Amino acid sequence: MSHAGSGGRHLHPKGWEKWRCHSSGLLYYYDRTTKSRQWGRPGRTTEQQCMEMMEQFMQRMMHKMRAWREERDAKMDASVQSIRGDMRTLRAEMQCMGRSLQMGIMAVARDKAMDGGAQNGGGHSEASFGTVGVGSRLG
Repeated sequence: MSHAGSGGRHLHPKGWEKWRCHSSGLLYYYDRTTKSRQWGRPGRTTEQQCMEMMEQFMQRMMHKMRAWREERDAKMDASVQSIRGDMRTLRAEMQCMGRSLQMGIMAVARDKAMDGGAQNGGGHSEASFGTVGVGSRLG
């Protein structure tokens, strides 16, 4: 519990101090004379005390909700950025694979044209299945 100073204004009877609960963050009042504590302002009716407590509670919940939303939004932004990065990487890999496939098809066509398609009864020569793309080897 910590003392929550009133900035020089005393809106409560003499002997009473305003304090803040560490665990809940809510304000309570301490009577130095009787050493008693209560949640509502001294001298107020029960209904008024309940309204004050409800207002404090609502303010704390709004603060927590705002913090939660900000944290959630930051996590979502990080996830979106990560997914975009993964998509860029995948796109680049697919383009590379497409170029490799295209180069392989061109090599097979070139080899077939050089062989005249005569070997193996018009089939593919062993050279037809050489390198496909950059640095990858089939068979």
